[in-house]
Amino acid sequence: MQLSTLVPPRSQWASGAGLAAARIGMGLLWLTNLSWKWPPSFGCTADGSGGLCFWMQKMADNSRLSLHARFVRDVALPHYKLFGYLTISIELLAGVLLLLGLFTRLGALLGLVQSINLFIGLSLAPGEWVWSYATMILLHLVLLGFAAGRWFGVDAVLRAPLQHMRGGGRFGWFSRVPAALT
Repeated sequence: MQLSTLVPPRSQWASGAGLAAARIGMGLLWLTNLSWKWPPSFGCTADGSGGLCFWMQKMADNSRLSLHARFVRDVALPHYKLFGYLTISIELLAGVLLLLGLFTRLGALLGLVQSINLFIGLSLAPGEWVWSYATMILLHLVLLGFAAGRWFGVDAVLRAPLQHMRGGGRFGWFSRVPAALT
């Protein structure tokens, strides 16, 4: 492995560094937001006024889509532990993948899906700033579209071997999926 694999050419350094900064920033955003919703209680208080339960109730009360509101109220809230583990899994995986630049497109896709969920459920809630969720969506689209892990990330190291393995044969498809996620 050569250093040139990790560091973009000088002519692309600024754009590569910008993509890496956005990728790392979004990864840190997801990871730091795990602290208030950790199992087994997910930050939920006995009266349901704290942690994940509080925000799920805000979604049920303020969602942009009635179907989304009903789902949160009738399915997610009664099973908040299951959805708590699902939320933590998505946000932890997205955060780690984005921070490391490892299968960055998968991390960006997970972050995009969660950001859309937050936008639909919380952007109309009192005291919430609609542009915070819209910005998260836009940043994840950029990270997804520009394969930001190829700049100062593990994807830069993985990409060449994965592409080399993309030959024909019975198992050529096996490397196509990971290569597409870099």
